[in-house]
Amino acid sequence: MTTTPAPPAEPHRRTSARSRAVVDALVAAGLLDPVRRGQAADVVSDALDGATQAGASSRRWLPEVAGYLGGALVIAAALIFFFTAWGDLSVAGQLTILGIATVVLATAGLIVRAGGPRSGPEVDIRRRLAATLLAGAAGTVAGFAGLVTDELDGVEWGSAPGTVAATVLLLAGVAGYLRAPSVLGQLVAVWGAASLVVQVIADVLDLSGTAVAVAMAAALGALGLVWLVLAERRVWHERLAARIIGCLVVAFAVQWPIFEGESWLGYGLTALAAALAFGVYVERRAWPYLALGVGLVSVVVPQALLEVTDGALGTAGVLLAGGLVLLTGSVLGLRVHREPTRSDA
Repeated sequence: MTTTPAPPAEPHRRTSARSRAVVDALVAAGLLDPVRRGQAADVVSDALDGATQAGASSRRWLPEVAGYLGGALVIAAALIFFFTAWGDLSVAGQLTILGIATVVLATAGLIVRAGGPRSGPEVDIRRRLAATLLAGAAGTVAGFAGLVTDELDGVEWGSAPGTVAATVLLLAGVAGYLRAPSVLGQLVAVWGAASLVVQVIADVLDLSGTAVAVAMAAALGALGLVWLVLAERRVWHERLAARIIGCLVVAFAVQWPIFEGESWLGYGLTALAAALAFGVYVERRAWPYLALGVGLVSVVVPQALLEVTDGALGTAGVLLAGGLVLLTGSVLGLRVHREPTRSDA
């Protein structure tokens, strides 16, 4: 009596050599129907390889958590010194603390980023940890540079020291992002850039009144637009985060004149930015632009109504008017951009 050889194992990408060996042994012993060889290989692979991968994944997270805790402790130590004993320290002591924190954080971040494999889940873990450490180093080195400038300049914080600190924070943030891209790196860079804009306009140029409002709105608006252009060109790795950051900067820019007492300038810029945001949304279909447009309209309509009526409508009336404007715009937008039906074709 001739024995029909068992059919070869079906190709299954999720199975490993070890899983297939177990299934082959079961088939050879007559404990498994050869026809179900492929299904059995999947089940065995889930039981063996899945547990192994889960254990390896959990072990990969342990160094990341430890790194975060270590970096947090270093930053916390610097903050404790700053809030408790900072004023009692000499300038040399303050510079020593900031210098040591910068060296420790930057060195740890570069080592974490440079080591390890070139591919796999561990790469992302190392990148996130390195980005966190380098962001902390950017903050401490900015403080170091500002303090040194303050001592050389001989004046209080607010002019040259603040400008130098903001510049160093921007440069260190960008350098850290280039080494380890992350949302946190973007936040450090945009904080440095916005701080530099404010320092230059408010302190270096020494503007006042309407000039400050116009300059702040223009400079911060340009910063937000640059951020969004870089996002659309995929220069930032985290595109969605870059869009959100750029939209927030634009929103803050167009509202700045209102903070300076130039209300109608702020209302006009806010309405213009909302219209542009809706236009970009129609083109790109990215929700941050829609959120920016809706948010700006929701803010500017009540602001303008309160200004025109001198508060006569009351809060409820203003909110009702704003809601009607948004609902009308929504209906018109859906009408214009609705998908064509059979009768339209």
